[in-house]
Amino acid sequence: MSYKYWDDFVAAWSRGAKNYYGWTDPDGTPLYNNSATKDLSSLFIPEPWWGNDGSRPLHSVVINYNPGMGNSYQKAGCVGKVSSYAKDIVYSSKFEKTQQWHSKNRALPILKSLNRISSIKTPFCLENHLSIELIPWHTLKADKSYWDYVKANPKAIYDNVISFAANEASRIENSKLKNVALLRMSGTNTLKLLSILGQDPKQAVTRCGNTGSSKTEFVEFRLPKLSGTRFISFWGRSIRNGMPSASEIDNLLRLI
Repeated sequence: MSYKYWDDFVAAWSRGAKNYYGWTDPDGTPLYNNSATKDLSSLFIPEPWWGNDGSRPLHSVVINYNPGMGNSYQKAGCVGKVSSYAKDIVYSSKFEKTQQWHSKNRALPILKSLNRISSIKTPFCLENHLSIELIPWHTLKADKSYWDYVKANPKAIYDNVISFAANEASRIENSKLKNVALLRMSGTNTLKLLSILGQDPKQAVTRCGNTGSSKTEFVEFRLPKLSGTRFISFWGRSIRNGMPSASEIDNLLRLI
């Protein structure tokens, strides 16, 4: 549950290592870098997180599903050897498109909202936000092979994603989102995830509701060993992979 873990993880992938610290493919085989396969997890570099590298002020943490389909610049042959995930990938000019996506679709909508409701001041940027992928592997669609990966790796997800998010949320410097990890995930999928992680949704979920207009809904849950962290999933029919409107985010954060 640390940045060093993910540094070692991606560095191992770049070397073609066949040991992935407990992560496995849905068919039970270890995940590793093999550009000859058609498996997207091997063709494209894993992307466990984007944004804050642990050394800068942090204002928000969001857990996403996964990186989805990769682009040509993310292929094994283009990436080369990785020694530092932050330096070689997250802050590399080669990955500017992915940086811009996370800035536009994850960081700035939340950071601007925190500013509007007077929880933080300017300036702020992508580096004040942390996007964490529930699974770091590229998949074609979240509603197909994605859930196979989740079901095959519940311990790895809990130890290295959920716990990682909780730990980083404790570093958040504004009172509104301190110890809060947001999830861009529907209520149905949140309950599905809790069940896969071995949690009883009826016991884990503490409240649910909407922002008042019913355009954005949310569900809050806690986990026994991470009781100091509030996990809040939010979703809406018109959001898809983006974020709610500015006013909806403002209303959501006011309710947190």
